Amino acid sequence: MSVNVVVVADTHSHSLPKILEGYDADLLLIGGDWSYKATPQEIRNFTADLKAVRPQFKQIVWINGNHELGMEYNLAASYNVAEETNTIHLHNEEIELDFDGQKVRIWGSPATPWFGGWAYNYQRGKEIAEIWKNIPEGLGILLVHGPVHGCLDYLPWSEERVGCEELRKKIDSMDAPPKVICHGHVHIGYGSRQLATEKGHIVQIHNAAICTERYDPTNLPIRFYL
Repeated sequence: MSVNVVVVADTHSHSLPKILEGYDADLLLIGGDWSYKATPQEIRNFTADLKAVRPQFKQIVWINGNHELGMEYNLAASYNVAEETNTIHLHNEEIELDFDGQKVRIWGSPATPWFGGWAYNYQRGKEIAEIWKNIPEGLGILLVHGPVHGCLDYLPWSEERVGCEELRKKIDSMDAPPKVICHGHVHIGYGSRQLATEKGHIVQIHNAAICTERYDPTNLPIRFYL
């Protein structure tokens, strides 16, 4: 048996029911930036959207992203939304889910390298490495908002790779890295590819940013199987 997974990120207050129309799966992952600033109205809309799509999935797991400014200093607000919608919110923590006997371990975090002082921003180097050091070995899925350095993180207009170097170092150092890493954040990096770690492991990477650089929600949800 395999676990059917759908992942989206960077929906930026566009309608989740519309984006996910026709999709159902065992698990829906939402990789942050579901709003522009997580205003009270956006939080209410997101709550309503989660309730609307909840019947399409056995489980829904979500994280915040750098646009969720209204959530950053009120951690309870995210867990309240999760409780009201019967979904799971992760904040630098792990959950193990059971799908008819197949267990899936997921660790989720909203952290991204410093970029303009948005939410959940950490300085590159030692500060953000303190977050990533807690990623456990042997995960099925790592759900983060931003990409690892060197993978689906390229900005052609500045010829920069903006993914997190410390996250890449962590993944490269692991004896049992995550099977799959899901993220968004870099809209232009939408897509999937495989990453070979320094220890010879292959990790599947999905950048599931639904919005384009112009914030048009035209990219499709990504489906994969565990």
